[in-house]
Amino acid sequence: MSLHDPKTGRPQKISKLLDFVSQRKIQFSAKEQQETAAFMTRPKIEKLIITGVLSNWSEEKSTIRVELDSLTIWLTGKENLTKIDKGWEGELFEELSEIRQENRFEILNNFLKSVSHDGCIQADTVEVVGATFAPPEAFIPNCENLKLADVQQECLLEWITSSLQIRREFKNFDVDCWSVEVPIRPFIQGLKVSKHLKIRCETGMTDEELEGIEAMDLTISSDQITPAAAKIRLLKFLKFGKRHEKLEIRTVHPQFFDAQRDLFSDSWIVKKIPQDYEEGGEFIGKIFSGFENIHGIQDNREFSCDYYGDSMRIFCAVVEKSKTSLTFLGKNAIAIVTTMNKRTASKITNYKINLIGTNKTMQMTQEATLTTEHALNDRCDYSLITAQTNLVERMEKLEIEADGVVMEVPFRKTKYSAPKPVVFCVSPQFAAEQWQTFLVQIHISKRYGAYLQLYIVSMVESYYKLIKEYEKLGLVSIEPWLTIKFPVTDGPYLEPNRNVELRNQAAAHTDCLLMYKEAVSFVGILDMDDILIPTNANSYYEEFEREYGGSWEISALHYDKFDYRTIKTGDLNTQTISSMVKNARRLKTKDAGKSFLRPERFNSTWSHYSRNSDHKPIYLTAGQNPIYWYKKLVTTNGIFHLKKMDYIDSKKIPGGALPVNPGDNITELITEKHLKEIDEDLKEMLLHPDISNLASTLPQSDFYMDIVFSCYNESFYHIRDTKWLYNDITCVNAFDCELPQREDMPCVHSDATYHSGPSMFPITFHYATDSFFSRDIGCYQ
Repeated sequence: MSLHDPKTGRPQKISKLLDFVSQRKIQFSAKEQQETAAFMTRPKIEKLIITGVLSNWSEEKSTIRVELDSLTIWLTGKENLTKIDKGWEGELFEELSEIRQENRFEILNNFLKSVSHDGCIQADTVEVVGATFAPPEAFIPNCENLKLADVQQECLLEWITSSLQIRREFKNFDVDCWSVEVPIRPFIQGLKVSKHLKIRCETGMTDEELEGIEAMDLTISSDQITPAAAKIRLLKFLKFGKRHEKLEIRTVHPQFFDAQRDLFSDSWIVKKIPQDYEEGGEFIGKIFSGFENIHGIQDNREFSCDYYGDSMRIFCAVVEKSKTSLTFLGKNAIAIVTTMNKRTASKITNYKINLIGTNKTMQMTQEATLTTEHALNDRCDYSLITAQTNLVERMEKLEIEADGVVMEVPFRKTKYSAPKPVVFCVSPQFAAEQWQTFLVQIHISKRYGAYLQLYIVSMVESYYKLIKEYEKLGLVSIEPWLTIKFPVTDGPYLEPNRNVELRNQAAAHTDCLLMYKEAVSFVGILDMDDILIPTNANSYYEEFEREYGGSWEISALHYDKFDYRTIKTGDLNTQTISSMVKNARRLKTKDAGKSFLRPERFNSTWSHYSRNSDHKPIYLTAGQNPIYWYKKLVTTNGIFHLKKMDYIDSKKIPGGALPVNPGDNITELITEKHLKEIDEDLKEMLLHPDISNLASTLPQSDFYMDIVFSCYNESFYHIRDTKWLYNDITCVNAFDCELPQREDMPCVHSDATYHSGPSMFPITFHYATDSFFSRDIGCYQ
């Protein structure tokens, strides 16, 4: 919901942006600079980031994105024509855009002059990413933390030189740019870095210089470093290094070098892990003990020394324990996803229940911790409540106990492997008929390395059969998502399906998160029509790793959701993904975004993001000051939301053109090469007779889609669009939507055997077993 300033009537973010620009006297032209030259004091900048983004279709055209604390400026153009866009907290406001007959590099220089004080840019942190141009004259930073990443080799030395004009002492100094040709040694000699030093270029650093580096978190490359100096640094790292610091040294390996002999202390207890194709002198394994750490970190250390031609890489870090130990669940953890009526207790998360675990030799009882992703004042009476604790190894029976009453409940084990390192948890589908949307989602996800987990309430049978064929090929998993039913009750009760948010989506996404928690690196929370295409990356994994950047402060990545209208045809065998992508037209509307997260950081999630994403204190070590999580908005990309798809004749498909990326508004949404690969993959899939034979049975026109959209609009969309949708006033639910049934369009619907436990106060537990899909219920919620 966009809040407005009562004085100006503008959205509050625009007012904040304009106030920020005014207070800091930010200008874009030399003329403006002269008029305000008398203004001398400037507030200190927390973070300044300059990012270069090249156009995919014009070598002369590019975008320079400048982030100054909460303000973002986009300078897009070529030669002496520049479009200036402005945004606040990552959100672009087109009404503030302007076009100037000036070069974007001159505008950048004038901008930097306007934020400078005493001839330099006073900031805590300055970052330059992807620059393909020389630094502006006014780029003279005076900061504690400096990072240059992916800067073009031809201008890297100029950026380093400009960055070091004022200051040579830093907390963090990071040159994450691969190059063996740039002679940076004269410029980095004498640098003092106290916490984190990373220079991936060849530095020519000597043994003496390595010994003088204070920072323990160290990545350095130098052909001059000897094994003796590397051993001294390794000993120092084991003694003084903190938990999340790492040591990485790249140098040459001498003839007859042996890592265990030349780098290790005789007092260490180590274990070597044999490798295929191992070269003599390499060592990959663990250091268990035999050293002391002043911070009390005696965990096992991961160690490797491996060869790359004449070079070797020495690496050491604390061994990260299994994901469960990082997620607040712990060893032998149990998590139960429930839906409870929160009005039955004054504060539902204080409700006391015990979980009892039994194995062959023992039984353990523990009080469960209850958490929720919903605000306790939400209008929906029923909420997702997650109960968790830690019980016994190899558990064979799980029971719930409350107020002296005990009942057994079924449980299943989490997955420990998955086909891909990324899984997308797709919201429960009901009365689903949009099989074209599934084809776009499955083939784009497959191309960029994600596995789909689908939850289905009800679906047109032919569409269901299509997805089942993809499931047989190992590209997707299907799970029935059940309507809530109470087989036995003690008396009147509030009907749950009408009083829970949107088919209990948060519970489905939490179930998926917990299911894949130990198996994948990233989990995405999205709807079937939410299409994410990586930008400047070949896979989701690559993009997510890049955006996290190893940060412990980033809880999740959040992508805005941009609405599009496009075309589709009713003919499966002539279907192409490119026709749907190239004929997409962006609408003026946006929807609430979606999050992609590291599963080890969460035990539950809401339908768009976890409500625990922001302002949550995290303690990495005992007694340490906490860091605070925040949800990172990815401004360089956005979700391609297929909000509306119109049927057209398969013989009259327009050629279309690639839309631009909705995040940066400059690069193409997808490359022609990747789109061609995706189309070829679909064609190959349609060669399977079991898939192509479904063509005549799939829906050829919209039926349920129009009914559901109209009902949603009447139920809550119109409230949302008028900015009056408040969680404590409206329960977002459309269970009362009337869905007519058609004999010529049979549906499958989830079903199960439902059970009720013994009466408990104030909450009685109900559960289901043996879930399946039935043809006897119809297309209902």
